[in-house]
Amino acid sequence: MSYGIATLYHWIEGHPASALLIALFYLVLFIRSAKWTLMLTVLAIFGAEGLYYFKETTAVNEQASQIYLRKDTDNQRDLFEQYNASMSEQEEAYKQSIAQQQTLSENLSSGS
Repeated sequence: MSYGIATLYHWIEGHPASALLIALFYLVLFIRSAKWTLMLTVLAIFGAEGLYYFKETTAVNEQASQIYLRKDTDNQRDLFEQYNASMSEQEEAYKQSIAQQQTLSENLSSGS
């Protein structure tokens, strides 16, 4: 009995629109009205398919946002590394300038 219920559950999970239509069919058999049959069938088809596409669209959007965030983080890391390299170069140039000035100053003071 429980195996049958588990199998039914997995089938419903894989075919939500069909499962909803079958459930509505039994509901309509219970109500026995043609107007309700047509209305509920249309609602079942559009509702189930709409939920399915909403779920798929949400998953795709989530993946896209993760890719965008990853690329943005990579870009920020690259920019930070470029900034650090630039600052290191400027610091090295500054140290060389200071050393040249000290050398020039020493040469001038020893020459006079």
